[in-house]
Amino acid sequence: MRNSAETNPRRMSRRAFFGLAGGTAAAAVLTIAGIGCGDGGADTPSSPAGTERPTDSPPFTGSPTPSPDNPTATPTETPSKVGYQELDKGLIYTTEKGEILNVPQIQGLRAELRTENAQQKVVYLANPDNPYGMTPEQYAGEFKPNVQVEQKQTGGVVLKAPVVLKLINDTLAAIPEQQDKWIIPLPVDINSATSPIQISLTKKEAQGGYVFPSVAITLQEPTMLVNAVPQSTSLRIATSIFDRWGYYDPFLAIEPNFNQITPGNEMRYIQAIGNLDYNANTTIQSTFGDSVGQVNGEVDVIFGVVNDLPPIDSTKILQTQDVPVFIGANTP
Repeated sequence: MRNSAETNPRRMSRRAFFGLAGGTAAAAVLTIAGIGCGDGGADTPSSPAGTERPTDSPPFTGSPTPSPDNPTATPTETPSKVGYQELDKGLIYTTEKGEILNVPQIQGLRAELRTENAQQKVVYLANPDNPYGMTPEQYAGEFKPNVQVEQKQTGGVVLKAPVVLKLINDTLAAIPEQQDKWIIPLPVDINSATSPIQISLTKKEAQGGYVFPSVAITLQEPTMLVNAVPQSTSLRIATSIFDRWGYYDPFLAIEPNFNQITPGNEMRYIQAIGNLDYNANTTIQSTFGDSVGQVNGEVDVIFGVVNDLPPIDSTKILQTQDVPVFIGANTP
């Protein structure tokens, strides 16, 4: 059973939670982290009301679990030359520390090693029998070795929306409990990023003393923030109690969705916060994978609403063969 607001003695009223002016729900939110602040309201909550669900899940270690078929991030005793190698079992990447990163093999795609501008990279191309509705040889994404999880280099993949959606659906299908049927695809297109990208699980404190579980993505260069809400047709862009801009699905501004995570709509509770360059709250037409705007520094991905905050551990980050999955922006 969910850890609901009814169990929280300091539960906020609907009016205080959304900072409603004149009781108008349309002026209600910034539901970044399910918190309605800064988007049409005048009041800032003064006391914490978020209730995080207890969990026995292990902390995020940043170390993928090796398996016989895919020993990702396995140290080697005799480091090879830094870079890619083609082996019988597939492509690998040797880090500066001599660790081996396996390039994931993804259903319906083939990984191809290319050299562009004297730099090697791995791109994914669609096979003729792919399950994503892509044409043969269509570009589907890339492997990026410069991704770190809790300071440990793991690599990552940035994949086009149809591929990510299939990975999401396959992941959700394997989760038995309805309330747990959610997963976080990382909402930044890192295709052009060359600097290290850090992923960590943390907790963020906001105005009023609220604390929220977060997937923090630290960027060192401008990167495109993308829509990570699979069911969305639009996004609300607004300021948050984190003093930054972010987005959420307007679905969350409708009662009872802003009070609890409603069954069957779990994926609509993904919200992202970054330093977007907006100067007014607005609603944009947007579907999964669409570009939202450039960000730099830290991007926080938060899930839930203030009275219903599930814990986030490493199992809640979308992965393929122990490698985190980023969303590649849709082509205009």
